[in-house]
Amino acid sequence: MERESETQAKILAAATAEFLRKGFRGASLRQIVKSVGVTTGAFYRYYGSKEELFDALVLPHARRLMELYEAGAADFKKLTPEEQIDAMGEVGRRCMKAMYEYARAHRDAFRLILAAPESSKCGGFVHRLTEREIAETHGFMSVMAARGRAVRTPSPFFEHIVVSGLFTALSELVVHDVPPEEALKCIDQLCDFHRAGWAKLMGL
Repeated sequence: MERESETQAKILAAATAEFLRKGFRGASLRQIVKSVGVTTGAFYRYYGSKEELFDALVLPHARRLMELYEAGAADFKKLTPEEQIDAMGEVGRRCMKAMYEYARAHRDAFRLILAAPESSKCGGFVHRLTEREIAETHGFMSVMAARGRAVRTPSPFFEHIVVSGLFTALSELVVHDVPPEEALKCIDQLCDFHRAGWAKLMGL
């Protein structure tokens, strides 16, 4: 059992290197099993396909990142409408920093998530985050409108490019190995920028 666990760990390590070097489509199962020193038949005792192997590497990390986002969204919803206006940027700031710290600690897996093909269970991860954030923003707008606040709604296209830009910026900090101290400063500035921009756009 221990030897099987070691073999599986070696397969995952070799697969990570292969996927990072060649991408999903270019990665070779033959090269992965060769570098580990096992047969293709032995490999299939652990994973049924290249897709299954890729998902084993990235899916737990993608789920954890989404959990961190959802935790931030849940914290925001617990606030009163008045508190939500005051905390518009702060809850998001904590959430972004938590996601950054996790992504930085699992940099290789995060890079693979970003490069995941659309057919993968992690495909379009930034897009899915973007759609979730837009949905949460609309929820916030509805709460404000229900309280009699005249909230202006940006166009769907503008919403998408702005929100996707936020998560893309977060990704860039990890992918380009920006020093943590500088990266956290960038996140602070990014959150300040977005908070002021959204408040202006919404007329808050």
